[in-house]
Amino acid sequence: MELLTPTQSYYHTFDNARVYFEETSWGGITPTAPKEEAKPNTTPSQTFQELVRTYESEAQKIREHCGASLETLEVLDFSNLGLTQLPPHILLECKKARRLDLSGNNIHFLPCQLQTLHLASLDISGNKRLQPNIPSWLGTLPGLVLIANDMGLDFVPEGFTLDRLVSNDLPEGMEHVYGQTQLPASTDIY
Repeated sequence: MELLTPTQSYYHTFDNARVYFEETSWGGITPTAPKEEAKPNTTPSQTFQELVRTYESEAQKIREHCGASLETLEVLDFSNLGLTQLPPHILLECKKARRLDLSGNNIHFLPCQLQTLHLASLDISGNKRLQPNIPSWLGTLPGLVLIANDMGLDFVPEGFTLDRLVSNDLPEGMEHVYGQTQLPASTDIY
C-alpha cells in the first residue's frame, strides 16, 4: 500500500499576481489561500504545467471579452465563454467587482480566490459540472445571492437560505435539503 506524501505548498506568479497552490502526491492541485511556508514552484509537474496553460488560455478569453483592465469593473460578465476553469489570478485583479456572471460555461470548480471579492451576486447557472462541487465557504460570504438555474440542483447549498438562492431547479413549496455541498449518497443497493 502506497502512502501519500505530505502536500506541497508553492506559488506561481501570473501577470504579477501570486497564486498559491497545494499539490498532493497523487497529483491533485488546488489553489489555496496564501501560505507563509510556500516557495516558488521551481520543478512543476506536467499536471501543473497543463493547469497553468489552461488558466492562461481561459484568462485570455476573459480579457478578450472584457478588456485588459478588470480592476475597475463592478459587473463582470464571463458568461458563455466556454470556460472550463476560473483562473484564480484573474479574480485577484477584480478588486471592485460586485456582480459576477459565470453562466453558460462548463466550470467544475470555484477557486478560493473568489473569497477576496465583495460580491453581491454570483451567477453559476448552467455550469452543471459545478453542481456537486459548490464549496461550503461560498455560503459564508456576507450578503451573497447565488443564482443557480438549470443545474439540476436539488438541495440548498451549505450556508445559503432560500432568500439568498435563486434556482429554477428547486421545487416550490416543498421541503428542501439544507446544508449540503453535494448530492447525498444513494442508498440503493445494486
